Amino acid sequence: MKDIVYYSERLNKLPKYKLENLNIGSGSKLQSERKQGWINLDILYLDGIHVQADALYLPFKDNTFKEVTMFHVYEHFDNPLAVMDEVYRVCKPGAEVTIACPYYKHRNAYGDPGHKTFINEVTFSFLDNSYYEKATKMTQYPHKFNFAIISNVYNCDPKYAGLDVVKFKDIIWDLIQEIIVVLRVNK
Repeated sequence: MKDIVYYSERLNKLPKYKLENLNIGSGSKLQSERKQGWINLDILYLDGIHVQADALYLPFKDNTFKEVTMFHVYEHFDNPLAVMDEVYRVCKPGAEVTIACPYYKHRNAYGDPGHKTFINEVTFSFLDNSYYEKATKMTQYPHKFNFAIISNVYNCDPKYAGLDVVKFKDIIWDLIQEIIVVLRVNK
C-alpha cells in the first residue's frame, strides 16, 4: 500500500505538529470544523476534508497518530472490525481512539438507511482484547488490534434530562441517544 492513496493539498497547509490526530468520517465542513487542527478524512471529498480514503485502507504509515476519533461513522462500516485493525495499525502505542455511535434503542439508530451496525452495551466489548479473546469462538474474525476500554459513556437524549439512565435504559426507548467508547491502543 502507498503511504498516501488520496493526497490533498489541504493536508500540506496544516502545521506539522497537528498531524498526529485523525478524524475518520469527518463529513461535511460543519462537522469537520469540530476537529480543527486534525487530519479530517472521509470517503467523500467535501469541504474541510484533507484526505479522501476508505477507512479500510487508511493511507498512512504505521504508528502515526496519538488520537483518532470516529463520530457517528462506525455504524456505517460493512466490516467494522476490519476497520479497527486498520485504525490500530496507524495508531502509536498508547494512543486513544474515541468512537461515538447512535444507541440501538434510539430512533437515530434506525432512522438512517446507511446504518449497517447497531450498537449496544456489548458491541464495543469486542474491541477490548481481553474480552475478544474469550469470544473468538463466536466471531471467528482474525484480528490484529489490541485495545483496552478506558470508558464507556451513555449520552441521554436531552428530552429525558434528569432521568436516571442506568435505572431506565432497559425500558425506555430513545432514552439514550448515543454511546461513546474510549479505547487505549496497547502495542
